Amino acid sequence: MKQLKNNEKGLVSIIIVTVLILVISIITITFASLVQRERRQALDQQQSTQARLAAEAVIDEKVAEFRANPSSIANEDTCDAPESTFSDGSDEIQTTCLIVDTAPGPLEYDEVQTNNSTISWLDPATTDLDKIVVTWQNTTTATNDICQTRDYGILPQALNADEIGMIRFDLTRVGPSGSSFTRDSLKQGALSGVLHPKQGGTVEGTVTYADVNSPDIQPVIFGACGSAPAGVFDPYLAHATVDLPLNNDSYVLRLRGIYKSSQVKVVGLDASGNPVPFQDSQISIEATARVNDVVQRIQVRVPAGAPPREIIPNGAIHVTNAGLCKLIETEPNSTILPGC
Repeated sequence: MKQLKNNEKGLVSIIIVTVLILVISIITITFASLVQRERRQALDQQQSTQARLAAEAVIDEKVAEFRANPSSIANEDTCDAPESTFSDGSDEIQTTCLIVDTAPGPLEYDEVQTNNSTISWLDPATTDLDKIVVTWQNTTTATNDICQTRDYGILPQALNADEIGMIRFDLTRVGPSGSSFTRDSLKQGALSGVLHPKQGGTVEGTVTYADVNSPDIQPVIFGACGSAPAGVFDPYLAHATVDLPLNNDSYVLRLRGIYKSSQVKVVGLDASGNPVPFQDSQISIEATARVNDVVQRIQVRVPAGAPPREIIPNGAIHVTNAGLCKLIETEPNSTILPGC
């Protein structure tokens, strides 16, 4: 009887080929997944850009409408009735929400600069205004926000990179809502000073406006860091509060950065600590657009008017075009340069 012999020649080759097939399959699947993911990311980025541009177009249209006819702007909310979808090639584009708020409450400024003033009209309409809260921090270019530990009135040559800057302020009472400036209101109703983001030691976070004409109060240097007064939604790290007479008087607030620019919010509060919207100061326009399944939301703040900077100028002398030539003479010896 013939016996069968085990012949295992080629078994190793079969195992090697099988492993190679598995490795190649894994590489192929991984590469295909990477290609698909890159394609999806590129498509999402393209659609995100389209959605952002669509939202910006809606906002630009509203801003142009307002500038052409300021009286035409009104509160608007289309979120419950989005615009119909239209097609741009293979993409479906839709403005899903448009909100226009003519009195958005807290006034927001992305950058209060050191070389120019930011002027705010604070008109509470028929609501009695109890407090004005200014809250601020470094602009978005800073990596951190650190409060100062120096005493009030100590002005260093420069701040550390992450220290929150100071803000010069001038708060001027105009009078009852709808009033205009008078000589007496400018002379008797101005409170000026420096907002100082201080922590540690003795901290003064509030001043009383009723003391505005006390001879020893001005200029006021105050401010604090940490918890802001109740009613201030999403405050920045530094804050300062002016306690007002409880009435519906209007004010003009002038802010200018010291050392560095700052992000600022200005909040009005009533006697119960509820936010008070300021009319005719800022308009909030928010638009949301969708491209297929990608959504972009943009919100901007537009000045409701152009308050004349001449009312509270940046300096005692404002020079345009040719500039100002200063002539200085000293005694006993004086040198006068020609051309001035």
